[in-house]
Amino acid sequence: MSMILGCIDSSAYGPSVCDHAAWLASNGGAGLDLLHVVEDRDDGPRLLEDARSRLLDNGVQVGRSQIVDGPPASALAEAAAGAEVVVVGKRGLSSAAKCRGLGSNAARLVRRLDVPLCLVSQFYLPIHRGLVLIDGDIAHRRTIDYVAAHPMLSALRIDAIVMTGPGDDAEPKLDLARRTLGPAADVFATSAPDPDTAAAGYMADHQADLIIMSREMLFSDRALLRMEDRAVWAWRTPLFVC
Repeated sequence: MSMILGCIDSSAYGPSVCDHAAWLASNGGAGLDLLHVVEDRDDGPRLLEDARSRLLDNGVQVGRSQIVDGPPASALAEAAAGAEVVVVGKRGLSSAAKCRGLGSNAARLVRRLDVPLCLVSQFYLPIHRGLVLIDGDIAHRRTIDYVAAHPMLSALRIDAIVMTGPGDDAEPKLDLARRTLGPAADVFATSAPDPDTAAAGYMADHQADLIIMSREMLFSDRALLRMEDRAVWAWRTPLFVC
């Protein structure tokens, strides 16, 4: 059985991590484990017990619960081996009050992990529609392949945007996305220099409950190397990075 790993701390993001992890586990038929990286050892057992109770209320049984020591990003990266998806808050206890974008530990996880990462805000809202952001590079197909293959995402109502630049031919990528995602997905092209612009243009007229993108696209754009400052991370909408 595949496994969802929910990573909690004592920030306000913990309950939302539990709720998003429960949604992923329920829709994907996966197990769910919990991890807490020690900040206050006396508080760790209580946090895990509260999280376990919340997940049980959502109808999800927790497998293993762990408390580990060490720098948060390093400890989480080590514990994530073998997970199907890792769920974390966009910001943790140390950065929740300091920034609007992506916290430092979450940014390190985006860079370090190979497994998909679900980055959540402080509140869970029902997830019915996913926005898939795709660049025009025909070799970059990780996002559409992942969405098509995994029930936790393929069951969503999917809109997919192929981002293009001046002079780009979007048709090969549009055709690939339509064939891979199937007739239930709406796939279209938009002229946008980066994911922020593409997502903002879509969200001005539509509603998305989850934004899905790939690391291969993020890291192909030098402007995204300072991910903590990108506007898309500050939105309330959760992000799924595969």
